[in-house]
Amino acid sequence: MLRFLLKRPIAVLMSYVALIIFSTVAFFQLSIALLPDIDVPQIVIQINAPNQSPAEIEQNILRPIRENLLTLSGLKDIQSMASSETGRVALDFEYGTSMSLAYIEVNEKIDGLSYVFPKNLERPKIIRLNTSDIPLIRLQIIPKNEEDILQISNLAEKILKKRLETLDGVSLVDLNGLHKKVISLRLDHAKMNALQISETDLIQAIRENNQDLGGISVLDGQYRYFVKLQAGIKDIKDLEKLTIRQKSGKLISLKQIARLEETTQTRQGFHLFNQKEGIVINIYQQSQAKVTQLMPLIYQTSESFKKEYPQVDFYFSQDQSLLLREGISSLQTSLMWGGLFAFAVLFLFMGNLRVCLVMGLCLPVSLIISFLFFYFFQISLNIISLSGLTLGLGMTIDNSIVVLDNISIRKQENQNFLENVVLGTLEVIPPLIGSVLTTLAVFIPLIFLSGLSGALFYDQAISVTIILVISLGVSFSLTPLLYLLFFKGTSKIIVSDTKVFQGILHSYEASFRKVFQYKLISLIGLLGLSSLGYFGFFFFKTEGLPAIEKNETQLIIQWNEPISPLENKRRSLSLLSTIQKDILQSECDLGISDFILQNEENSLQKAFIYLLIGDATKKETVEKKITLYMQKNFPKAIFSYLPAPNAFDQLFRQNQAYFEVRLKSFQHKQWIPPTILNETLKDISAQFPQYKILSSPGSLEETVVKVQIDRLRLALYQVDYEDFLDRFRSLFGASSISELKSFNESTPIRIIVKDQDLFQKLKNSRITNTEGKSYPMLDLMEYDFDSDYKNITADRLGIYHGISFQPIDDFAKITQKLNAIALKKQLLIDFSGQYFSDRDNLVQLIRILILAIVLLYFILSAQFESFVQPLIVIATLSLGIAGALLFLKLGGASLNVMSAIGLVAMLGIMVNDAILKIDTINQLRKTHDLDTAIYIAGQIRLKPILMTSLTTILAILPILFSSGIGADLQKPLVLAVMGGLSLGTLTALYFVPLFYYYVAFFDFRPKSSTRTSII
Repeated sequence: MLRFLLKRPIAVLMSYVALIIFSTVAFFQLSIALLPDIDVPQIVIQINAPNQSPAEIEQNILRPIRENLLTLSGLKDIQSMASSETGRVALDFEYGTSMSLAYIEVNEKIDGLSYVFPKNLERPKIIRLNTSDIPLIRLQIIPKNEEDILQISNLAEKILKKRLETLDGVSLVDLNGLHKKVISLRLDHAKMNALQISETDLIQAIRENNQDLGGISVLDGQYRYFVKLQAGIKDIKDLEKLTIRQKSGKLISLKQIARLEETTQTRQGFHLFNQKEGIVINIYQQSQAKVTQLMPLIYQTSESFKKEYPQVDFYFSQDQSLLLREGISSLQTSLMWGGLFAFAVLFLFMGNLRVCLVMGLCLPVSLIISFLFFYFFQISLNIISLSGLTLGLGMTIDNSIVVLDNISIRKQENQNFLENVVLGTLEVIPPLIGSVLTTLAVFIPLIFLSGLSGALFYDQAISVTIILVISLGVSFSLTPLLYLLFFKGTSKIIVSDTKVFQGILHSYEASFRKVFQYKLISLIGLLGLSSLGYFGFFFFKTEGLPAIEKNETQLIIQWNEPISPLENKRRSLSLLSTIQKDILQSECDLGISDFILQNEENSLQKAFIYLLIGDATKKETVEKKITLYMQKNFPKAIFSYLPAPNAFDQLFRQNQAYFEVRLKSFQHKQWIPPTILNETLKDISAQFPQYKILSSPGSLEETVVKVQIDRLRLALYQVDYEDFLDRFRSLFGASSISELKSFNESTPIRIIVKDQDLFQKLKNSRITNTEGKSYPMLDLMEYDFDSDYKNITADRLGIYHGISFQPIDDFAKITQKLNAIALKKQLLIDFSGQYFSDRDNLVQLIRILILAIVLLYFILSAQFESFVQPLIVIATLSLGIAGALLFLKLGGASLNVMSAIGLVAMLGIMVNDAILKIDTINQLRKTHDLDTAIYIAGQIRLKPILMTSLTTILAILPILFSSGIGADLQKPLVLAVMGGLSLGTLTALYFVPLFYYYVAFFDFRPKSSTRTSII
C-alpha cells in the first residue's frame, strides 16, 4: 500500500490539499466557546416572598416543594434555605440524568403546587445550570444624572435589552438594578380626621374602582359583539379624581385629602459600579455561538448606544472571553515556538535543512486536518479542547521524527532509494501504532470519571485522540512522500549524525557502560528513585484548580444584622471609600437582585463586591485593609474572599462545606431550640479545640419582634381583622393598596408613611372600627422581643443546623465523639460535605487508573507477543511520576485538575520511548546476543528518544514564561510533563535496558517473527 502511494505523489499531495481545504471550511463552522457545552446536573429554585419571615417561607413554601420533588428521577440530593423574604432550593442530580426532562418535570411539579403557596406569591424562578449559563460579559449602564435612574431603567429594560437579544449568538440578556415606578399617596391625616374618612375607607374605594370588570358577549341580530367594561382608574389623573363618600354622604375627591406622585418603588437591592448607582446587563452566549464573532458585535452595539444615548455612560466589566483569547494565544505561541524548536533540534541532531522542512510541513498539516474531525465529532474550540491540542502538538512531532530518523538510517545503507523509504517507514509502523494505542489507553479511561471532571476530560481525550491518530496517518504517508520528493536524485549519503549528536552519543556510551558495569546496584538505585512516585503524593496539597494569579477579587459580606437595603448600600459605599485609591474598578450587587439566572443566595443583608486591582501583589494589601476595616467597624459581619468570577471558578466552585456536621431534632420538621443548639455547639467546641469550627447559615440567630393581635379585643371594639392587617401593613409600607394595569405593565399604589421608628409608628397610629370610632393600634396587640434563626436550612430529611470542620485528620475519631455528644443532647446527627465526594472521586480515579494500566498491559502484550515485557513499561511509569512531582514541587504547584492532566499526558508520551526501545531490542535479538542487542538498540534509538522528548518539552516551555489566566492554568500541566519527560528520558535510556536484561530470562515470548530486522 505504501509503495502504491509513493509511486503516485501527485495524487497523494492533491488528496492532502483537498483535506486541508475541507478542514479549513470546517474550522470556520466550529463553535468557539469558553467551556464545553456541559449540562451541570443541578437545578436551582429561587423564591421571592416579600414581608415573610424565614419560618413562614420554610413552612408554607419550601417544605411543600421539598416533599413533592423527592420523587424526581435521578435526584441525588436536595437542600433548601429560607431567609428573610427569600428562599432557595438546590436540586443535585446524578451525572448523566437528562436535565432537559428533569427541568420540565420540576416545572410541572412547581405548577402543581400553586394552590398550596400563599396568595400573591410570585411564581418561583427555576434555573437550569449549564456551562454556557456563565455571563460572557457585563455591560454597566450608569446615568450621568442620578435623578434620571427611572427613565434609564425603562430604557435598559425596553430598548437596550431587546437590541442586545437580537444579536446573533446571544441566548439571554439578564438585568439587575432596575428601578420601577410606583404611585405614592401622601395622606393628610388632619383633613381625613376632620372629614371622618379612615384609611380603610380610602383603600376600599380605590380597590372597588380599580377592579378588572372583564366584558360581555352581546348578540345584536345576526352580529355578535364583545363589550369591554373599562375600569374606573386608568392613570394617576383618574386616581386624583376618585371620589370617596363620607359618613354624611358627601363625596370628597382623593386629591383633597392626599398628594399623589409617581416615584420609584422601595428598593430591595442595588447595583453599584465605581460607587455610582446604575444598572448591569449580563450577556449570555448560545452554546453553539462563536465567541470570536459575538464579542465584536457586542462592542459595536455598545458604541452605537453611546452615540444614541449621550445621557448615559456605558462600561464593560468581567469579560470572560479573555480566558478563551488567552487559550488561543497559548496555542498559537506553542505552535510557533514548538515549530521553531523542532527545527532547531532536528537541525542540531540531523544537520540537514530539508529534513527540517519536511517536519515543518507535517506539523501544521496535522493540526489543520484535526479541525475536520472536530467538526464531525461536534467538539467546540474551548479552553479544554485547546489544551488537548496544545498537548497533542508535542506528541505530533514525535511520530514524524521517528519515521525520519529510521528512513535516514536506511538511506545510509545505499540501497534502492524508494525501497529504503518504504522499509524505513514500515519498520516503525508497529511500534508507533502501539505507542499511540498505549497513549490512548492512558487517556481514554479518564472520560469515564463521573461528574464534571469526566465531562471535561471527554473533550480533552477526544482532541488528543484526534490529533494523535491524524499525526500517525501523516507520518506514515505524507512524511515519507515529502522525504522522497525532497531527496530524490541525491546520490550521496545523507549525514544524519552531527557533531553535537556525536558528542552526546559518546557521553551516553560511556555512561551506559558504567551503568551496566554495576547493573544490580544501578537497578536497585533506580527502583528506589521510582518509589518516590508512589509516596510523593502525600506531600502535596490538593485543590480543584491551580492557583491563578489575579488582579481581581470578590468580597462576599453577610452583615449579620437586620439592616435595610439602604443601610446595606451605605455600608458598602463607606467600605469602598477606604480603598478607593487602591482599586481600578468596583462593582456591587447588594440585597435581593433582579437577575433571572441567580445561583447565589439572595438576602437583604448580603453584599457581593467585585474589585479590580492594579496588580496581583497589591491584592493582598487591599484584602488586609478590608479585613481591618470590617473587624473594627462591623465586628458582627461575616465576610469572605472568593476568586473573582470566571468560567472555571464558577464551574468548579464548591458551595458545600469541606466537612459538615448536621444536627437535627427528632421531629424532623422542627428546628432545634436555640438554647439547646447553643449548648451543643459549646460542647463540640470544647471537645475539638484544635479545629476551626464554623457555624453554617442555619445556626445564626437574630433579634425579632413578635406581634400577637388580640382577636378578642378586635371583636369587643368591632374592629375588622382584615382592616387591622391592611392598616398594619400600610403603616410600614409593606404592601400595595392596588395596581394600575396598562398593557404588560403594572404600577403599584402605595401609601407613604412618615419615617419613624417602630414604636413611634405603633404609638401614634389608630384604627377605625365599623361604627367610625378610632382606637390606638397598640391597645389591640401585644409585642415582645425574642431571638430566632436568621436562616432555616433543610435537606431531604428535614430541617438541620450545620457546623463545618476544616481541616480534619481522623474521620473515625471525630464522628465517634460527635455521635456521643448528639446522643447526650437527644439529637440526630448526619455528615455531609466535599470530604466525602473527594474520597469517592479518589477511589474512582484509582479504579480507572488500574483499568488504564490493565488495558495498557494487554495492548503491550499483543504488540510484544510477551506476557513479561509489558511489565518493564509499566514499571517505568513511577519514575515519570517521580520526575513530574519533583518539578511540581520546585515550581510551587499543587495537585489539581491541570497537573493531573499533565501527569496523564506525560505517562502517555513516556511509554512511547520505552516501547520503541523494547521493540528495537526484540528485533536485534534475532541476530545478536542479549548484551549486544541491548547495546546496539541504545545507540540506534538514542537520537529519536532525545529528539521526541526535547521537542515535546521545548514546544510547551514558552507557557512557563507567559502571563495571564490561560498561562496560569497551563503551568502545572507544563511542569508535570517537563518533569516526567526529563526523568522519563533517563528511564528509557538506562532503566528499560537494565530491567530488560533481568526479565529476559523469564520471557517466554516466541522467538520466531516475520518482521524485517532493522539491522
